[in-house]
Formats: sequence, structure tokens, C-alpha cells
Amino acid sequence: MVYSIHTPKNAAYIFRVGQAWTEQTPVALAALSDTSQTFESWSWSPDGKRLAGLRHFSDGSHAGIGVYDLESKRYDWLTNFGEWPLWFEDGRRILFADHGKIFIVDSESKKYHEVLPVADGDIGSPGLSRDNRFIYFTFVAAEADIWLLEWR
Repeated sequence: MVYSIHTPKNAAYIFRVGQAWTEQTPVALAALSDTSQTFESWSWSPDGKRLAGLRHFSDGSHAGIGVYDLESKRYDWLTNFGEWPLWFEDGRRILFADHGKIFIVDSESKKYHEVLPVADGDIGSPGLSRDNRFIYFTFVAAEADIWLLEWR
């Protein structure tokens, strides 16, 4: 489990699930070079070697999607926008949302494309089905509907 804290100390820690608190030795992620920013980890890569997350400015606004490599202890910034990044099972693509749109970014080429634009509403918290064939998300509008997109 990774726990991120939005503090001036730029803290994000890895904890072992199922281990008593008194037996924990939290592992800190490397600090960002700009100490006024923080990294909020959001999703483990399928191989367990990387974390997808988002960078925050000191005012709490989002500064983009990035990947933290646990072995090299380095950050690789993929976009300068977006939130809620989730790994696909291929360990290469990452799903994320930004201002009413859903995108996919390739973590190697850093190329992204829009998957679903939604007008007159706010998309949030996208998710992937276990087989990666369906994308689901919250949609805030005057009504309360649930939307499902089948990925082909």
C-alpha cells in the first residue's frame, strides 16, 4: 500500500498490508526536485515496479500525470494535466481523466489520446474492469446516471 500526504515535506510512503503497525518500516518515495510540489500515488503497475500518480502544486492544483520507478527512484512526467491515473494490464498504458474528458497515455512514448469527451458534465474517478474491456466513471450533472463504456 502506498500512502501519500499533501504536506510541505512532500511525503509518500509504502506500507505492507497485513503487517502490524509496530512491525512496519515505511519506505519513503524520493522527494521531488521542487519541494513545493507533491506526488500523489494512485495506481500500482501490474508488475509492481512502478506507481502512477499525479503531481500537485503547492496550492493543491494538479500539475500532471507521472510514473515513479521504485528501483531507480525516479519520476517520469507523462503529461502536464490530468488526475486519477490507472494502469492497464499491459503495464504500458495509463487511463486518466481531465476536465470532463478521459484519456489514455502511453508510458513509454508519452503520447496520449482522448478516449471519451463528455460535454456539460464533470467526469471523475475513472476505473477499469479487471479484463480492461470496460471503463467506468462518475459523471456529475443535473441528473444521477451511471455510464459504462465498452473498450474494444
